[in-house]
Amino acid sequence: MTIKKYLFIPFAILGFLLLHSCLSTTTPTYSTDGHVISFSLKSDSVPALAKAVFTIDQTNGTIYNVDSLPYGTNVKQAIPVVTAYSTAGMYFNDSVYTGSDTVDFSRPVILKNYAQDGVTIRQYVVTVNVHKVDPDSITWEERTYPSYSFQTIDQKAVYFNEEVMLYVNDGSQMHLFTSTDGKSWTTQTLSGLPATVNLQQMVVYNNMLCLVENGQMMLESTDGLTWQTVAVNSSYPLVTLVSAIGTELIGIQQYNGTYYLCYSNDGTNWLTGEALTGSMANFPISDFAATSYQPTVGSSKVLVVGGINASGQIVNSIFSYMLGSSWADFSSEAALTTSSFPAIRNASLTGYNGKVLLLGGKLASNQLKDDTLLWSKSDGLFWTKADSLTMIPKPLHYVYRYKQSVVVDNNYRIWIIGGKDANDNFLKEVWVGRLNSLGFGLPPM
Repeated sequence: MTIKKYLFIPFAILGFLLLHSCLSTTTPTYSTDGHVISFSLKSDSVPALAKAVFTIDQTNGTIYNVDSLPYGTNVKQAIPVVTAYSTAGMYFNDSVYTGSDTVDFSRPVILKNYAQDGVTIRQYVVTVNVHKVDPDSITWEERTYPSYSFQTIDQKAVYFNEEVMLYVNDGSQMHLFTSTDGKSWTTQTLSGLPATVNLQQMVVYNNMLCLVENGQMMLESTDGLTWQTVAVNSSYPLVTLVSAIGTELIGIQQYNGTYYLCYSNDGTNWLTGEALTGSMANFPISDFAATSYQPTVGSSKVLVVGGINASGQIVNSIFSYMLGSSWADFSSEAALTTSSFPAIRNASLTGYNGKVLLLGGKLASNQLKDDTLLWSKSDGLFWTKADSLTMIPKPLHYVYRYKQSVVVDNNYRIWIIGGKDANDNFLKEVWVGRLNSLGFGLPPM
């Protein structure tokens, strides 16, 4: 603070008023109302301060800005602009307020205002809120994986009915664990979900969880606990589900060695679509990453990345689809090469904040992809590596992985669950991250 302390001023003013009253033939009336009626900040070097809107709580004697100033805003040399109903002297932390000196608001400051009578005091605690974290960064934390002693043959997590559901196959039966925070897990009782089904193809569709059991049978559940077998009407046997978009469920059929995309508007009746030959030959039939997401602009889309095609090759294909249109193969674009986007399998995709996040995976060389996170804001056409603001910090000892589950919950938290390490060991880990700007006003992560 650049202002000096003058604690004697209000008493001098009071003495002057008393002397004036003795000499005057009339008795003057001086206001006892010292309420502050407006408060703002200004700084020539920090224009953002002038945009801050302050609330004055007369009951509790506090002044504060509800909307925090941007991360990193310098509030150590701010000039307060204060208006009171009446004043005979105003002080910040017992230093006189002149209207032009700076005050350090990096911590709460005491504002005292002496009313016009020089005796009545109104006191406020002034707090200037500044975001403590960079809104463009992601805060990552390791959470707790459910405890069990049986072996893990396969695992898959989905976000359904406002909780994360983790399915684990021990080779002879399925197990289910649920959590809303990743800190504690509840063991649930499952029925109707056989250990022979491929968990990786589980899709959330029309308020249900869906799986292909065999060529003519589907498994469906409205609560994730109880599963029902449903016969399907399909020209060719179903092989796997791909994704869902709106009211449409997308799968893959196979007949006489040829694979086809297929579509259903109810999960029961299926229409055969494109044959996965010719220009669609690199569309994967297994080990792909797929997600349905809402871009910043335009309609919802499905993105399918990598995997193994019908010829058994690991591909670097990127297929995009939206309702009423044909599939677009971005891997044919000049922007995508094997060096910028290599052939990959068992990665994970999810939409997040209008972008697409690709995580993990195993390369054709059998090595794990060493770029922890890749982002695309062009619906999969261009990809950039995560910078220091969004990547998982190395001190957290996060290991590269593939076949992990990645989901996003209603509180904008990204969950990374399980997966396999470079030695093909299943990882019993849960990581949770959230973009700080999306967490403002929400419960702590």
